[in-house]
Amino acid sequence: MLNNAYSVAITAPPAGDLTPFVDALAQTLNAQNPQIVQLLERLQAGPVTVTKPIPEDAARQLAQQLERLGFKTQVRVSAQPAPSTSQALPLSSDLVAPPAPPARKRSSLSNRILLSTLIPLLVLIAAILGFTALSLPSTVRQLILEGADQLAIAVGNSIELNNPGGENRRLTLLTQQPKVFFVAVKLPDGSALFRAKNADDEIIVRTPLTEFMDANPAGGTYSWTDNRAAAFATVIKQMQSSGQATDASVKSVQQNVDRTVSSAGQVTILEVRRIGFKEIGGVRQVVPINQADFVVSVGVIANDSLSIRNNFLLIFGVVALLATVVIVAITSAALRRVVQPILEMSKIADRISMGEIDQPVPNFGNDELGDLSQSIDRLRISVKVLLERMVSKRNS
Repeated sequence: MLNNAYSVAITAPPAGDLTPFVDALAQTLNAQNPQIVQLLERLQAGPVTVTKPIPEDAARQLAQQLERLGFKTQVRVSAQPAPSTSQALPLSSDLVAPPAPPARKRSSLSNRILLSTLIPLLVLIAAILGFTALSLPSTVRQLILEGADQLAIAVGNSIELNNPGGENRRLTLLTQQPKVFFVAVKLPDGSALFRAKNADDEIIVRTPLTEFMDANPAGGTYSWTDNRAAAFATVIKQMQSSGQATDASVKSVQQNVDRTVSSAGQVTILEVRRIGFKEIGGVRQVVPINQADFVVSVGVIANDSLSIRNNFLLIFGVVALLATVVIVAITSAALRRVVQPILEMSKIADRISMGEIDQPVPNFGNDELGDLSQSIDRLRISVKVLLERMVSKRNS
């Protein structure tokens, strides 16, 4: 049994000749003209049910359309087959479309267009960010390595091998550059010059760096963990245990402990480059390490490669976000100018379907929307003329 369902019955036809009503009634009931002729013939014997059970709103709307054509109608509760007092047409030849299928979840045209605009943009932004995150560190590292090579070549071409003391002072000046962590030169006699940023730190950092360079003759990336404070504290203990500690010596080393304790545990990424040199015909040339007379080693701080990448990603992300907001605002404004007229014309079409056919349809512009509005207006005029003709024939 059907609950809360309704049917529409035609209880009386217009007076006079019904021929002019055939086409209009066929269009209203979504039927063929032979079916309409059959319905009009059955009306001579009594009321005729023209629909099987449908929702109340649909039934009342259909009844209004029929009454505008001059028929008298009745909306009936139809939870079961139509009453026997009426002649119901067979279900196989119902004169209206079956009830609409369950409504699907409504999706906004504006939202679909906006998403189709934003998704490619967001994919592009994500691709750029991903590519940058992967490629920028290697690019920055390559630039750092090139700078370290140039520094090592400059030292190797200008160093005076017979004046180690003077070269020590010059190497000390080089280590004062912000990104230079250490400079070392292995001399032909097997001795070595080594300078770090702070002369007091050389005793601490020289051993691990020398071990790394011995294990990696061509250089490489070295992560140095700052343990200077602990190392200086160990020096104090050794001095005290050996009986060589004096107030002045302990104070001097303690100052180094105080100076380095704040950075304890910090990791410094070093790009270490080693270049060998050999004098051939009185001219120094770059040669492989195993063929070199002396080797220049340079350690350059590379921590900034990550910060450069992060800063770039941050700046690009902010710019991309602002661009997305602007695009959304512009697209939303454009969509309102398109969707709003469509909504207005939909309301106008609904009013026309309810018989409000006297109000002209506004022209929504000299474009496709304007063409659509004019088509709706021509439809309104055609419906109005048709109804006027039908009323005139009925009254004549």
